[in-house]
Amino acid sequence: MESLVEKGLTRNIGVSNCPCALLANLLANCRIPPCMNQIELNPYLTQTESVRFHKEIGVGLTAYSPFGNPGYHKDDSMFHDPVIVEIAERTGKTVT
Repeated sequence: MESLVEKGLTRNIGVSNCPCALLANLLANCRIPPCMNQIELNPYLTQTESVRFHKEIGVGLTAYSPFGNPGYHKDDSMFHDPVIVEIAERTGKTVT
């Protein structure tokens, strides 16, 4: 990926599902650090320590499954969560 940046074929490098320990190892051994890591983040999986770590090292996060992973819930329970419904109502938005 670094050679693609150097050749001008891409502007940035991103990773996906890269745990903090692996990302720290990558940063110690790369010439061009990734600018983004895509991980699962949602109200039921906040990954607080991972978010803190990424802020400290200056690598952005992109959330996938921001409304939860259907594999973890048998229904669309996040869309009926009282806290999420209240936030949506207060901000004039819909849950979906």
